[in-house]
Amino acid sequence: MSATSGTPSVDPKIARRFDEKFGVYRSSKIARLQHGHVKLLFSKLLEAYTRKTGNRVKQKVSLVWGQRINIVYPDTVSIELARYGCYEEGLTKMVLEHVKPGSTFLDIGAHIGYYTLLASWLVGERGQVHSFEPTPSTFELLRSNTIENDNVHLNQKALSSSAGKIAFNDYGIEYMGSNSRYHPRMDEKSFNKLRPTTIQVTALTLDDYVEGKAITPSFVKIDAESSEYEILRGMTRILEDSRPIISVEVGDIDIEGVPSSGELINYLISKGY
Repeated sequence: MSATSGTPSVDPKIARRFDEKFGVYRSSKIARLQHGHVKLLFSKLLEAYTRKTGNRVKQKVSLVWGQRINIVYPDTVSIELARYGCYEEGLTKMVLEHVKPGSTFLDIGAHIGYYTLLASWLVGERGQVHSFEPTPSTFELLRSNTIENDNVHLNQKALSSSAGKIAFNDYGIEYMGSNSRYHPRMDEKSFNKLRPTTIQVTALTLDDYVEGKAITPSFVKIDAESSEYEILRGMTRILEDSRPIISVEVGDIDIEGVPSSGELINYLISKGY
């Protein structure tokens, strides 16, 4: 959701490469196999093996713009990156369109670092990327993927409407994209197979963080597994004063204590978005 608009600034050759990869992603299963051949077939076999055995397999794969990233099977995001070098077409294209050289990008729910690396590449040496990932095992993967990116600032912390300690559920490698303070967004059959570990993580507000770092964010990406409303409530000054572009995950699943998407959107509208 944005109060402004932008124009593409990516090398046309790389933009076409994104379009090609997302074109394959949108195609039929047969077409994807024909395009990927041995690589895609190997990825599917590796996915089946790791899901069945519970083992994890680490790999380093190439992203569309040429950077390499450490992934781990059977994490679902990792599998997408291994096969296509990108994922989430809508949000990826939004970042490509609006994040400019010199920008300050905040990645809340950074996971293993796909959007952190994409933004790092786009903002360049004059820009900054500040990333937040509270789960220790996921954070270590994020750190390994960004260790050579001088414009990236990592935070092993959660964000909320107030500072303090919060209980956080770690659902393991296969579902680490669902780690959250809340019930995961998945069907009951999948949930019943989980054996989550509850950990205590440090939370802070984005307003306090931005003030402490003396930065002005231009783009804030929030994908925090049902914590989005609390995060927005903790960045009131940013919304009113800095007016960054906001990307926020929505989608209603009946989870106790989680406001509806309508409430979240209405809150942003009340702030002029």
